This record gives sequence, structure tokens and C-alpha cells, in this order.
Amino acid sequence: MNKIIDKKKEMEPQKIESLKKLISILTSYLKLFRVESQHIKLYTCLSKLDEIKKQCDETKCNQVLQIISAKMYIHAPTFTILKPKGTNCIDVAINRVLKFDYAEWSYLSQYNEVELKLDLEKVVSALSPMGWDQVDLTTQSGVRFTAYYKGEPVNDTIVFVAPCGMPVEAFSLALEKLHEKYFVMTWENPFLFHSKIPGREWSMTDDIQCIKEMMRYFKRSNIHLIGVCGGVPIAIVAAAELKEQVVTLSSCHGDIYMGIDSPMTSYKKQFLSFLQSSLQNETIAREIYELLLDPALLFGVSDTLAPYIIYQYLSFELYMRYASINSVLMTFDLSDYLDELNCHFLIISSEDDRIAHPGVSKLLSEKVKYSVLWMRPHAEHHNVIAGDAEVYEKIMSSIEYYKSLDLKNR
Repeated sequence: MNKIIDKKKEMEPQKIESLKKLISILTSYLKLFRVESQHIKLYTCLSKLDEIKKQCDETKCNQVLQIISAKMYIHAPTFTILKPKGTNCIDVAINRVLKFDYAEWSYLSQYNEVELKLDLEKVVSALSPMGWDQVDLTTQSGVRFTAYYKGEPVNDTIVFVAPCGMPVEAFSLALEKLHEKYFVMTWENPFLFHSKIPGREWSMTDDIQCIKEMMRYFKRSNIHLIGVCGGVPIAIVAAAELKEQVVTLSSCHGDIYMGIDSPMTSYKKQFLSFLQSSLQNETIAREIYELLLDPALLFGVSDTLAPYIIYQYLSFELYMRYASINSVLMTFDLSDYLDELNCHFLIISSEDDRIAHPGVSKLLSEKVKYSVLWMRPHAEHHNVIAGDAEVYEKIMSSIEYYKSLDLKNR
């Protein structure tokens, strides 16, 4: 009897550590588990086949997941001991970052309901949130969206424009670097991260209005705009409309279009073709959607970033909304807006970017006065999302250099 009690005591720290790890992952990727989609599948990361002989109760693990999910207001993932056949990129992305081995699932299966609820209360209350304040706002045209912000209000303001479909958490490292010196604001596309608006389709004006509403709410008369990948077209149009209110503009590996002469990578051509074809025929759309769920989509993407790039594939309906929005962004001709830019413009890319063609950043630099092109020999496209220190130090140096200049005396 004493041996059983001792063994149970020995297991307690391991149980709660496994619980902490699971809760931490679920919290980091919370938005994925809140989308009404098919249940995300979790499974064991096996290092040896003989680990299957260890004690692990699949049913108990699913009961634990149900209780945790109810506490966190998410749709419960389902657990199977072995990796099921036909896993998609969503399942693979989550399990790549979770990496729960057989022992960790086994510890979780030892919980009874009373113990779990007690430990769950402790773990959830001890978790530090993302650290970003947020507020729900409404644009002039009646579109509700969530604004995220952090930093000292007395500091200069950065508006960070992320790619369509990416949760703000994906940029946490980048935003952490920026908020130390600036008051940083950002938002998520309301047509993807809020309920579908009946009778309304997205337009570029909606995102511009989000920027204007944040400026109004936080009483900001001047801002520095940073656009990343598919967020660059929005940042450029915003800068053209806001004129002198935008002091500096930064384009990071911009996915931009300036007419039929704009160079495109093979990746962009194929992906754009997928999106446009999806909008023409539902049968084809469903075939393309299934194709995009292939785990091969995650090739070359880091484990921590992988779950953030698949948000738009959590359901077919969400994918169709994304296709409608992003196909416009990828082909939005910026030519007529470039002469309207009245701010200092830093353009960043790399010669080996295989997603957003480096040639289009070079072309942008040629077309825009007062622009500075920083073309690195080597840099992965996704490095900017992951908080590439070199990029954000360059942006901050650019802001500090230009913000004090009198633009009217150029």
C-alpha cells in the first residue's frame, strides 16, 4: 500500500508538468481551437515502437481534454495513441509544436476529475497572458474589429500591418521588440477573425478604416507604418491616404503588385491560381482546399510558426473568405498610389526570398521617391514573422533617423 502511495506522490510533479505544457500550447494557439471546424487531432510522438506497451488510457486522455477545453472555452481536440491516417497540415502543425511523448500522455491519463480541476485552476491562473491589451472597436462603416496595443502612450506610434489571415500572436516576438521604444498598435482582419458580416464583402477600405479608427480612438495624429508580406499593400494605400500623418513607412518582404510587369515567384503564381480558381467553382474549391491541407504545406516552416500559417484552413468556409480577400490583395495594383506617398520609405527584402519576389521590392524602390532599399543576400521570408532582430533593428534605426526631419523642407 505504501509503495502505491509513494508512486502516486512521485507522479504528481510529472502530471502537473505535462498539464502545464499542454495548457501553454493550447493558450499560444488559442484562436485555432476556437474556430468551429473539425476537431483537431492530437497523437503520441513515439521515439520507440515499444513505448506502446506503456500504460496510457486513450479514453481518460480524451476526458482530460474535454475538461480542459470547457475551462478554456475551446473546441476539444481528440486524442489517439497512434498518429491516425490522413492527418492534415492542421493536425501536424499542432503536434509538431506539442511533441507530447507517450510518458506525458500517460501522466495526463492518471488524473481523476477532482485532481484535474484543482490543478487546472492553478495552472491557468498562473499563466501569463500574451501581454497585449485589446479593445473592440467599430469602423465608420460599422465593421467591428479587435485592436491590440502595447507600450508607453507617450512614445511615437507604430501601426503594424500583418498579412491577411495571421493571428496577432504570430508576431509576438517582433511586437515585443518594437514596444520597448514605441506605442504599438495592430489588428486582425475582422472578416476572418470575427463572425461573417451578412451581406458584406471585404474591401481594402475596411482595413484602412481600421487604421483610422485606431488613430482616432488612441488620439494619434502621426504614425509609423510597418507592413509585412501581404500587409504591405494595405500599408502603402494607408500611407497614400493619410499623407503627412504617416512619418515613415516600412515594407518587409512585401507581396505587392504594380501591374503586369511585376515579377512573381513560382510560389505566388501557383498560390494565386489556387485562390482565383476556388472563387470560380465550388467543386474545384473543395478539391484545392483538400490539397492545401496536405502536411507538405509546412515544408521549411519552423515548428512554432507552423500553426499560425494554417489558420485560414481550419474550415472550408474560412478558406473561402480568405481566398476572396487575399486574391484581391495579391493583385491590387499599387501604381496609382505610389506618387501619393509623402513619407520616408524603407523597403526590405532578400535575394533568395522564394515567396515574395525580391524583384518586386527593387521595382518598388525605383518607383518611389525618398525610398531606401535594403536587399539582404540571404534571409528566409518567414524570418520577419519570427522576429528577425536584424530587420526590426533596421526599421527602428530608420524611424529614429527620419522622424525628426521636417518633411516640408525636403
